Amino acid sequence: VVYLPFDLRQTTTTLTPLIQDSMTFLLQQAVHNVVFEVPDRELVGQALAVGVEELTPVRATVTGQVERAELVVRTYPDLEALDSSHDSTPMSLVEEADGRQVFETDFTPPGQDQYQLFLRLFTPDGQKLIGSTSVRILAVHGDRPVLVMLGDQYSSSSREIIESQLGQALDELGMEATIIDQFDEDAGFYDALLSQYRDEGEMVLWLGDIMEAGPQAAFKRFLERGGRLLLSSFEFTEDPDAQGFIEDMLHVVRTRPVALSALRTLYLRDPAEFNVEHHWLEMEPPAEPLLLNPDYHPVGLRLDTGVYRTVYMPFDLRRLPTEVVVPLIRSEMLFLQQQVEPGVELELGNTVQVGRAHAV
Repeated sequence: VVYLPFDLRQTTTTLTPLIQDSMTFLLQQAVHNVVFEVPDRELVGQALAVGVEELTPVRATVTGQVERAELVVRTYPDLEALDSSHDSTPMSLVEEADGRQVFETDFTPPGQDQYQLFLRLFTPDGQKLIGSTSVRILAVHGDRPVLVMLGDQYSSSSREIIESQLGQALDELGMEATIIDQFDEDAGFYDALLSQYRDEGEMVLWLGDIMEAGPQAAFKRFLERGGRLLLSSFEFTEDPDAQGFIEDMLHVVRTRPVALSALRTLYLRDPAEFNVEHHWLEMEPPAEPLLLNPDYHPVGLRLDTGVYRTVYMPFDLRRLPTEVVVPLIRSEMLFLQQQVEPGVELELGNTVQVGRAHAV
């Protein structure tokens, strides 16, 4: 079966190569157990994140008699060839035994993008076959410690604005970011991508809308392995399917929607007030309020569990002015990045402590 989740009449690019490959796949004879590998790297759900311009060896083991093999690379999700003059690279036969043939070649991602790799096989009688498995390569800048994921709610104009605002905050911190705005809901995609941002000083900013179950599970694994994450989304907070993640990973007992009202920041050197549609939160320790609304209800939070650290803003940054976004993002990225000395406690004298609060 070949499934194309769009109407051909609605496309603006030529689909001749895609249709030809699809028909070839449907008509071809079976070639069993086509296995893709990237030596010395672990594929996560047939996906792998590598650096831009990083030489990436690719190995394919084929069961069944073929004469030669080619590696076909297309951009994802557009499935466009990287070079209009040719769309494949010959692979070298490096091993042949017991009805198996092993082919190898290298792929170097030319830029930050997603690439789909699959095999084109040729039989001794001249038939051209398409391998039944493929590998997704996610090429990111390995020297940039911040990953920003922008959701569909950001229009082209909003995207330009938020990227400029993030750029200002990053420049002030001396940091750079990889920004992506095309991602699917496959957990393997997220696992492969997030695995590149678990080292000290690295972090992920998720500015999406609705997060499906697969990505939620991947972000949970990311946090449980020590990841650092900033989430900003009004839609995510409203999603009933996200409440388990919000409770378990963000320590929020309940969220309450509120109409447009003013918020006051708690951690900025120069406190700011701004109006935005938001949710206020009932949270549990060790979560700490990030902002307050006029009724002194917490809006957003900082959370350091000792294993992972996260910032949660239950509103969209695209609705805020630059003079608020830049210092707010800079402050929370510093929180995510900083190293906290263990065992530091604050003591207050002449007070009565109730839970984590003190009466004076």
